[in-house]
Amino acid sequence: MEVTIDYLADHPGTIRVLAQWLFDEWGHQSPDGTDQGIADDLHERCNRDQFPMAFVAIQHPTPVGTASLKIREVDIRPEYEHWLGAVYVQERHRGKGIGSLLIGAATAEAAKFGIDELYLYTRRIETERLYESLGWKPIERPHYRGSPAAIMKINPTDH
Repeated sequence: MEVTIDYLADHPGTIRVLAQWLFDEWGHQSPDGTDQGIADDLHERCNRDQFPMAFVAIQHPTPVGTASLKIREVDIRPEYEHWLGAVYVQERHRGKGIGSLLIGAATAEAAKFGIDELYLYTRRIETERLYESLGWKPIERPHYRGSPAAIMKINPTDH
């Protein structure tokens, strides 16, 4: 079945399920976070023409993944303004290229805005390898929120 990548603004009914996925995956890393807080953040990303914005991968009629473009996501690096984050593909749909589609759509959208530097961070080496295969470069390896991470960068207008 075909997967499409759409603006979350076009599928606000998926926010509750996406928020639960993101909370289940990363909620433990943010002690003050809740699934409702994540849902509120996703509502704020229901934009088509400005940051922050989110995307949803849809295998009609079901959501299978998401990704977001954010502002100043990592508080230890406030000088890095534009971020890719909350990239998630439902486990049973992983390994099918959906994450790459989401990352590509978000990067292309950042290019439309003329963003010269887009950042992300990850704690997983296998995820870091995926990003590298898509043109992202590791730029530093800080200890962030209690564990090692890689901060990576891409110039969306070059892709």
